[in-house]
Amino acid sequence: MRVTRPFIVLSFVATTLVAWFVIRMGFGEHPLVWRTSCLLGAWAPVLSSLLFVYVRSVGDREHSVSVAWLVRAIGMHCVLLWMCGIGDWLGGPPGGDRRWIADAGAPLVLLGFVPVFAVTFTAVEWLRSVSKRIPHAFLRPAMPGERSSIEAFRGVELVRETVRIAPSPRAAYAIGGASIAASWVAPEHSIALCGLAGVALALACIKNARALVPSVLSLIGASVVAGSARVVHGADSLFHTLAVAPWAALAAIVALLVPLELALRARCANVGVAA
Repeated sequence: MRVTRPFIVLSFVATTLVAWFVIRMGFGEHPLVWRTSCLLGAWAPVLSSLLFVYVRSVGDREHSVSVAWLVRAIGMHCVLLWMCGIGDWLGGPPGGDRRWIADAGAPLVLLGFVPVFAVTFTAVEWLRSVSKRIPHAFLRPAMPGERSSIEAFRGVELVRETVRIAPSPRAAYAIGGASIAASWVAPEHSIALCGLAGVALALACIKNARALVPSVLSLIGASVVAGSARVVHGADSLFHTLAVAPWAALAAIVALLVPLELALRARCANVGVAA
């Protein structure tokens, strides 16, 4: 499988961010641009965490000065995305009476990015750590002629093979589908429903290592469906729901990771005692 070069991915991200800030500076008084800025500000810590994890995972594949400059520029723009979005939200819609002194409040908004990013990045790294401790795939040296290889450090060709011992995670599919349906029927109880679904999915992941990915996707889907149901019923606006959606999904994933982490630690402790 051919993997896109990190330089292309980072160039696309940087170009998109620069284009958005051009729109923000030129049409900032438009209500749609203001709402979009607030929305992107809410997403900025999640986007920053995912990009940071991506850069760390592909750091050995690029060694040019241009890529290093791109990474630093993207990091700066992600912080700026947060500052502009939160500043627009605190300042209120264009033409409103709410006063927001940007010069005095900008340092506080900048400092507020640190704990929010730390929490988000910790959750993402926690998910990666749990996924690595659940054996589901391994890397081996590529044989001559294999096209699905990826180039690792120092030009060594590796192939990722999935362990096929575990059966299809039917329990995870059933629990995930039930949580999505329940979130649509009772969106006002979506937090409790996602918490219960996270605990049940954690048990499914312990019994079947292949259940982690569908479990995470189903919890994200349940959070999005709950927000969509509230919009349909008129309880929330679309932009408010979109701003809350990534954080609701993150909370649901944490509800999955807590019992899963405890179960993995208990399993390691039992193995150590048995040894």
